[in-house]
Amino acid sequence: MIRHIELGDITFTRSRMLKQMLDHHQVQFGGNAQLKIYGTMNCKSGKRMKPENRVFFTSEAEAVGLGYYGKSLMKSDELIEYIKTPKWDRIFRIKDALMQGVRIKTIVEATLIDRWFIYQIQEIVRIEKELVEHTLDSLPEDLLKEAKHNGFSDEQIARILKDRCTDEQVYEKRKALGIIRVYKMVDTCSAEFEAKTPYFYSSFEG
Repeated sequence: MIRHIELGDITFTRSRMLKQMLDHHQVQFGGNAQLKIYGTMNCKSGKRMKPENRVFFTSEAEAVGLGYYGKSLMKSDELIEYIKTPKWDRIFRIKDALMQGVRIKTIVEATLIDRWFIYQIQEIVRIEKELVEHTLDSLPEDLLKEAKHNGFSDEQIARILKDRCTDEQVYEKRKALGIIRVYKMVDTCSAEFEAKTPYFYSSFEG
């Protein structure tokens, strides 16, 4: 959460602290070979974080786009019990549970997470289950476009498809179909002040 930002670095016109006006939460799971998690001493999220005594945790699982390929060996009942306690990998275990057919209601009751968020993960699971039924040649344009709109990387799609093609082949197919990135601008001051340093992000929407 951002509490204080020195506006001089953003606006180049004034220097004062912007307090809580731009507060936001961000959780990002990158496409690195390993997940690097900063958290509390026991890897569980507590009532307060301790940035002055940060502990560095590394998982051996592999993360690609929205995917997580350190496949869980837990059964559905074990997963339900596991996700009751907040841990660094709970979001991935929720995905594993959905992949195994655990009901959204059951996950909501176990985690107390708003069902809206579970539905978003369920949508990712649905797309992955549809992708696994296809090879690159049989992959419909609409499904490829939907996967890209929902954040699936070319490498992730290549791993999921039946024929285990390469990410370069997925890229060439979507490029031929006109499924390419567009770039959108973010106002770094949320229109509260004139920003001299807005940034752009890529998306497959629009």
